[in-house]
Formats: sequence, structure tokens, C-alpha cells
Amino acid sequence: MDIRHLKTFLAVAAGLSFRKAAEALHYAPSTVTTQIRALEEDLGAPLFERTGRRVLLTDHGRRLLPRARRIVEMADDARRAVTHDADSGELSVRMSQSLGMLCLPEALRRFRVRFPATRVHVATASRHGLAADLRHGEVDLALLLG
Repeated sequence: MDIRHLKTFLAVAAGLSFRKAAEALHYAPSTVTTQIRALEEDLGAPLFERTGRRVLLTDHGRRLLPRARRIVEMADDARRAVTHDADSGELSVRMSQSLGMLCLPEALRRFRVRFPATRVHVATASRHGLAADLRHGEVDLALLLG
């Protein structure tokens, strides 16, 4: 099983779109299709149902999803352990746009002073999307008002 194929699988699963995955990964759409087919052949099971323009996860795909996330996280962790210092890492944060504009600049400044080697990924989402992302382990921190 190729780690690149798992990353491609996660990108397709995130947006349920081969085109969006290709854009996010900076691949040609045919590369995404080829990698997903190779992963499906390797596992011996279809991971996506393709009906017209619609893409859905199959039962096999749903079972693979949390495991693929863990495998990719472990591979990234192993790479960081070898190539970066011990204080480096990544933090994924999502919040509403209005909350981000209000508190993010100062919070990021303070965080950067304390953890200069940590990469921070920030994205905005709707309130319901934030809670779901946090529940599914797709984000490390979600800031909600409520």
C-alpha cells in the first residue's frame, strides 16, 4: 500500500470529488483516478461509488477512512521525528470567519512566540462543519461561539 495513494484517497473522500482532490494535491485528474484505482486493486475492493458526477464512499471506503488517516498521521509523525527538532509539529485549527478575524491575529502571535517550529493550518468553516470536523478527528482545535 503506497502512502501517496492513501493521501489521494483522503483528499477524494474529503470533498467527495476527484476534481477537487486533483486541485488540492496539484495533480492531474488522471493521476488521482490512477492512484485510486491502484489502491482499490491493492485492497481488492471498491472504495468509491461513481455514479455520473456523484462520488460516494462505499462501505469499504468508510472502513478505510479512519485507518488511512491514522496511517498518514503516523507516516508524517515518523518523518518529522527524523527530519525536524523535537519541538516542531503541526496544529490544525478551524473556526468561524468572524471569530478568526476577532481573536486569531493575537492568538497566533502568542502561539508563534511559544512554539516557533510548529506549523499552524487555519481554515474557516460553518459552526456545524466545525463540530463535525472536531468529532471526526479532522481538526485538532475548533473554536466555536455558543
